[in-house]
Amino acid sequence: MATVRDVQKIIHRYARHIRGPRFSLLALMEYIPSFVRRYQDDHPELELLLGPDSQDLLLGHLDQLEQAGIIELTRETPSTPPSSIYYNTFYTAEIQRWYTRMNDDKSLSFPTEEDIPVPIPSHIIQTVAVAENLMHWIEAEEEEPGQILRLRFPDGVNPLITTVRSLREQMLPLVLAKIRDYLRSDNTASFMETKLRAIFRNREMLVRDEIETAQIRPNEALQSILKPNDFQFHFWTQMSSMIIKEYAQKGEKLDREHSFCQAAYLLGYYVVHHKTSVQKDQQREEARKILRGHLQKPPYVFELHDLYMLTDDRGVLLTKKIARSDIETWIQEMLKRPSEQEISELVSFDTPEKKGLIIHSGQYVPLLLRLIQSAAPVLRRSLTHRMLTELQDDQREDWHKDDAAFEFELLEQVRREFPLLYGLASFKTLFLVLDGQDLPQHEKTPAMAMIDRSKHSLRSWSSILKITREEVFRDARIQLPFWMVIPVLGSLIRLFRAMFSSSGADKKTQNKAKPKEKNPPRPTSSRGRKQHFQAQIEDLQSRYLSPGQSPQDRLDQLRQSWNPLIDPTAHENLVQDVNTLCRDILRRRRYDRSLQPPSPEHIRDLARKIAASSSFERIKRQKDLQTYLELYMLTLLKKV
Repeated sequence: MATVRDVQKIIHRYARHIRGPRFSLLALMEYIPSFVRRYQDDHPELELLLGPDSQDLLLGHLDQLEQAGIIELTRETPSTPPSSIYYNTFYTAEIQRWYTRMNDDKSLSFPTEEDIPVPIPSHIIQTVAVAENLMHWIEAEEEEPGQILRLRFPDGVNPLITTVRSLREQMLPLVLAKIRDYLRSDNTASFMETKLRAIFRNREMLVRDEIETAQIRPNEALQSILKPNDFQFHFWTQMSSMIIKEYAQKGEKLDREHSFCQAAYLLGYYVVHHKTSVQKDQQREEARKILRGHLQKPPYVFELHDLYMLTDDRGVLLTKKIARSDIETWIQEMLKRPSEQEISELVSFDTPEKKGLIIHSGQYVPLLLRLIQSAAPVLRRSLTHRMLTELQDDQREDWHKDDAAFEFELLEQVRREFPLLYGLASFKTLFLVLDGQDLPQHEKTPAMAMIDRSKHSLRSWSSILKITREEVFRDARIQLPFWMVIPVLGSLIRLFRAMFSSSGADKKTQNKAKPKEKNPPRPTSSRGRKQHFQAQIEDLQSRYLSPGQSPQDRLDQLRQSWNPLIDPTAHENLVQDVNTLCRDILRRRRYDRSLQPPSPEHIRDLARKIAASSSFERIKRQKDLQTYLELYMLTLLKKV
């Protein structure tokens, strides 16, 4: 069966026959029978182009060639067959054929426009001054490969015609072939060696070896240009300069001398291009090593934008040396697992606050174990203080006596206060890291202890952190006043307190009954109660503000006062710890349900208890902290 490639050959042969790329479909169909008869002995499949379905077959192949961008079809309407064909790649194919012939016949010169058997319209040729713009066309990948170029050389050297594709893919071996012809003619190799020895003193043997390579080992010579060392780079650039100088002042040059000069000019630019490319590759490899080094240093956990800010030993940003796209590509490569038996170089995970964090797999287990070690005592103290506060207020919560409820509270505490630990503690990731790499025994043993193999999950947080409900309850109970620990005495004191509280309440009721102290009735509707609640909270807030000052402005002012930490991350983490504890305490008070605003004394008492927490012992400016806590709690209540 005739293929699309066969039809393209027929189109090309017909375009050469008429010496132009545009022709009608009818003319092509009239040409096909003669072409098929001429070649049917060697290609019997072409006979299908003469059969009853030949037109449909031809039109189908033409559509495929149009989709590939090889031809353009002109139709009167979208549903009718094409009336004419324009063969886009006709001229470039002709130029390409010349360079293909040069591979077989090294005596051929680089082509000029007159050498191409069909006239090329001048408007589709881009003239390029070699001394000014050649590097752009060698390097720029966005340029159309089929673009036709006319290269103009200095010193009266003949121009040549080529395409961008030929310039990048075919030209360099042909250039070296011309340099080889130059070195083999008229004893020029000895002449060139003498001149180069004067330049490369004490490296005479290297000069001789490179000249010999250029003469008889074309593949090695090509590699010495594609990946040159410093000597090879200077060797080739010096040789190209000397060839150019040799013929620059000669008025009438022979055809082969024009070819030598063309090759010398092109050689110089190719050597510079490939040397620059090698240097860029080395620079990229160096940057990759620096990136890998940073990924195994504190803070160990990174977001992608953090990597753009990494620097080398001299403080120069990596993005000054390489593109951001290179960093993104490397990260994607390092996140892929080499095999089912190996873990990827980088591990990705999420926390409650951030997505797509990355950590080096070699640092995953050590960091996880360090976080557990540092979080355990903080969480124990926090839970103990919270339970102590609730016991002192005669609150008996489920998590005091139920292990499942305690486990839930502990998990929530880890999620809020140690989001990084919460995100790293993933069964799937930990299992893959342990299974995919060899770890020292002092890291592997505790990490394996975190896994419950029977359930294919991590063990409970109380087991991982070694914090039990019984221990927390015992520590909190030890800190209670002695009378609250003794059952009978505690009951009596609570009874007396309740009695005195009732007496005080009666007096307050009597006082409220007096007309002069009568308060307006509390709204009964849900909306009215909420508005009333917010108005009272607003009134409490105003006590902390100067005229014209907003609550947020005052909070920012107080925060800078009690939290003078310079490190922005540490500063923000401390603020979040304080704010989180405030939210937890207010949530347990359930103001959002009762809509009964707290008294100023009650707000001050809560703030005093939070400020006295052992977690905030390092804060020196307690008065500013307490004021901040009072205003922050009122701000939270305003949003109820």
